[in-house]
Amino acid sequence: MDDWGTGGAIWISSGAVAQDAARKVPKHQVVFDYLHSNIKSGMYPEGDRLPSEAELGEIFHASRITVAKAVLELQRMNLVSRRPGAGPDWEAVWWDSSQDPTFVKRMLDAANPQGIVCANDGIAARAMQQLLALGRRIPEEIRVAGIDDVQYAHLLPVPLTTMHQNCPEIGVRAMETMLARLQHPELPIRDILVPARLIARRSCGAQLPV
Repeated sequence: MDDWGTGGAIWISSGAVAQDAARKVPKHQVVFDYLHSNIKSGMYPEGDRLPSEAELGEIFHASRITVAKAVLELQRMNLVSRRPGAGPDWEAVWWDSSQDPTFVKRMLDAANPQGIVCANDGIAARAMQQLLALGRRIPEEIRVAGIDDVQYAHLLPVPLTTMHQNCPEIGVRAMETMLARLQHPELPIRDILVPARLIARRSCGAQLPV
């Protein structure tokens, strides 16, 4: 069984690719399954660089659009993030409990981040608690942001910067979409975007002198 690879960074079985082709699996799903399984298995540790879109396209004989579709799905699952200033390269997201002081310290020691964007305000609140317990000053040494704008966000030890979601509007749009789908099952899949609003508080350091 032959193996394909690029610079020794990633290796996949051509037999597995052929098997997926025989099952008529969409190519973006093949790319997604490969990356997803290897992130979950620890092949790509937290903060590690993933193969670029160009490298994945060469390995899977796929277009950049096809590869991007797979990677964007991983991004929606909060498993990868785009590295600022690095072009089309992606890195694995740190994924564990923000309540675990060992994990938080390991992340700080390995990545030394200037800021942390959490998947929701609850995670941000727990991360903030651990950071403060470790003696990190927020936002002077590290900045923290969340998503949701929960009622207690402004009551945390350091008021939390977050994205306010219009939950009533999300509920209305979801119900409208469900009813439309029941009446017209043939409708194509579509993305529905509900605007969010940035709530800048002290944790992001916006008030710090430049």
